[in-house]
Amino acid sequence: MAVVRGGGDVWLFATNGETLRFPTRTFDRVHKDDSDVADDSENLSLCFDRDAKWLENPPRVCAACPVATDAEQSSVLLVAPGGRALVVSATELPADSGKRCTAVTEFLTSEWPPQWAVVFDDHHDIFVGTTENRIIRLSGKALRAGSKSIDELVALPGEEEYIGAVTVVDTALALGNYLATVTTGGYGKIILASEFEVSKVGARGILGQKKGKNSGNLCTIEAVDPSRHLLIGTLYGTVLRIRVGDLPPSKRENVGLKLIHLVEGDQVTCACAC
Repeated sequence: MAVVRGGGDVWLFATNGETLRFPTRTFDRVHKDDSDVADDSENLSLCFDRDAKWLENPPRVCAACPVATDAEQSSVLLVAPGGRALVVSATELPADSGKRCTAVTEFLTSEWPPQWAVVFDDHHDIFVGTTENRIIRLSGKALRAGSKSIDELVALPGEEEYIGAVTVVDTALALGNYLATVTTGGYGKIILASEFEVSKVGARGILGQKKGKNSGNLCTIEAVDPSRHLLIGTLYGTVLRIRVGDLPPSKRENVGLKLIHLVEGDQVTCACAC
């Protein structure tokens, strides 16, 4: 999921190996239901060239992120579910709307393509969350200076998986930047980002939210501040909007508050700051 403000462009990373710079201003209408929306194949044909190979195995967009405002000073971190990651300079990605490139083809066409893409620079720190409620903080400057191909971004023992990655501007931490965490059971909280110390690539991270009897596993982490809102979505289609300023800051070891009531069988699947 990529949240874009002000009609900016996004980079779309697809499983056919292409990266496309897509202008969000082309979304010029709101769909009330799916009756007037073409299927995924038709929608993707607007973004990617159609040929015989395309028709046999239509590509899918596996990750997306807003376009960097300063490509010379920025990079994109691509994170795959299996633990692999790739750091690519923003200058290698399409600079103009509607253009595409194949700078990261090998990573996009691998058995485990990336699911998350994060734009960052030397002044950002990246926070990565896992399904075991662990969060690790990584230095953007160190990532940009280190190896571009990373076999294990965070240590993932057993069946543990990534649930997402976010960036927080270093200079904003002193102003009270927070991370919002949300679990599958509908629990959540906001934590001061400075509670997490910078770790090395491949470390385990630390507990970001304590597990309660009904809280479930961590499913989302988002960088937020009190002026923003949090949109929470569930498996059964319920969407709830919460003002971040209404949530009291909490310690990372706490379970958090019950943010949304879930009927039997339902669970939170995603959340994003807006």
